[in-house]
Amino acid sequence: MKGVIIGRFQPLHNGHVELIREASRECDDVVLVIGSSNVHDEANPFTFEERERMIKMVIGVIQTIPMEDVTDDDAWVASVIENVPPFDIVYAGDEEDLKLWTGSRFKTKSIGRIGGIRGTDIRKKIIDQDESWKDQVPAVLVDMIRTSIEARAGINR
Repeated sequence: MKGVIIGRFQPLHNGHVELIREASRECDDVVLVIGSSNVHDEANPFTFEERERMIKMVIGVIQTIPMEDVTDDDAWVASVIENVPPFDIVYAGDEEDLKLWTGSRFKTKSIGRIGGIRGTDIRKKIIDQDESWKDQVPAVLVDMIRTSIEARAGINR
């Protein structure tokens, strides 16, 4: 079985890592679709290349595919199907992320949000200089994530 995980990975956090591990246990092949690859703003501070590097540092070798934002949900799903090698199942951190796939020919699976971790909350904690975010990401990424977000937010330590 071939699985696909779709996420923004802004940044890669422990919930993503667990989702990738779960999919890898169940599938022969897993592809990560990195959404919003063409957007670089406050909600998307990491470039596609930075996110891909985070994934490689933590997960190792895994196929990643950039996916640009498309405002129409049906067009976005069609774009994923067109640009990703054939797959059987779509994984996500929560049911909300899977709604776009309802009624499609693909199986879906949510493992739920691990520990309630959300990239939005991590980015806010870094800007607010709340150090509790460090427990929510792989340790090897802490310095890279902090440096990148603080530089973009104009925070000097």
